[in-house]
Amino acid sequence: KTHSAEFAEFLLPELSQAGPVLRDTHKNAGFYVLLAPDVPAVLLELGFLTNADDARRLESSTGRKKSMRAVKSGIDHFFDRQERLMADSTG
Repeated sequence: KTHSAEFAEFLLPELSQAGPVLRDTHKNAGFYVLLAPDVPAVLLELGFLTNADDARRLESSTGRKKSMRAVKSGIDHFFDRQERLMADSTG
């Protein structure tokens, strides 16, 4: 499993608390940035402007902040775990 796949697994639960998530799993894409072995990367789609509910959420300052807090929380949890793993492996 890649760092990007692990990173996505940390983000999904956080995002599902902020708003609707269409799927519980992530998809793999062949984008170069997502394939870099040394840097975890994800591509987020937070909604579609053609969907009235998504558009309202994305147009709302509260909706955008809620989504971004979820992303921040997922990032924090992922890197906290990475730091613990590094500390455990070094001693």
